[in-house]
Amino acid sequence: MATQAIGKIRVKTRTRDDFFTRIEGADPIEIFAEKDNSALFDKLFKARPAISGKHAFELYDTYGFPLDLTELIARERGLEVDKNTFNFLMDEQRERARKAQKKEEISVEEDELKVEPTKFLGYDFLEAEAVVETVLPGKKRDELNILLDRTPFYAEMGGQVGDQGLLHVPGHDWTEVGQLRVIDTQKRGDIFLHRAKIVEGRAPEPGEAVRISVDADRRKLIQGHHTVTHLLHWVLHEVVSRDASQKGSYVGPDKLTFDFSSAPLTPEQKHNVEKLVNE
Repeated sequence: MATQAIGKIRVKTRTRDDFFTRIEGADPIEIFAEKDNSALFDKLFKARPAISGKHAFELYDTYGFPLDLTELIARERGLEVDKNTFNFLMDEQRERARKAQKKEEISVEEDELKVEPTKFLGYDFLEAEAVVETVLPGKKRDELNILLDRTPFYAEMGGQVGDQGLLHVPGHDWTEVGQLRVIDTQKRGDIFLHRAKIVEGRAPEPGEAVRISVDADRRKLIQGHHTVTHLLHWVLHEVVSRDASQKGSYVGPDKLTFDFSSAPLTPEQKHNVEKLVNE
């Protein structure tokens, strides 16, 4: 599982501001030039009267070179940095990242959540019977937000996506009169919200008993990727530095991403990280 997961990781490192100060007697410019970035290096520091925001952003985004260090080196050479363009490109990048991992927020009003806290069963069960507390309209016409008294569905939290699965509506003789696909699970305080679409039949009504089941295969994939995030955190401390710190993550069934800050990883460090995680 770890081998499969590590192959899907997309990591971008960001050099910490104090990285170069830890290299005694070394000129930051010389260190940067040694990394076979001479073309960009020449373009940057031969510019007059300012370093373009595009080049400064390329330094930051591609090579992990922080803006304040670029500004420091520029000042030493009597140059300025076009921060307006740099900030514009940073905003564009953040917007792309936001859209790439955009989650669909379940929109409900606070007064619609006046129910008892949902009892979470997901550590022990993948299927359960529950009673419908409230059924609310979703953002889209074909969606509903369903609140239950209990649930085995894990809600989105800490970068990990929420569970999906099925909700069955039994009739009086326990023949199925409705089936819904739960496409997302989120939390508001202690209340779990199940975003669902009707597959066939009708939606459940408040006070009605329903059967709910988590997509077990999908949950297993998510759990595997969740485990890998812990492994990565440990391995980075062992291989790179105790100062390497997690900045965020996305944990889903299809992939995981793990954002962390540190000095740029050497090829040997990357190899050792993969080797330890895969073991």
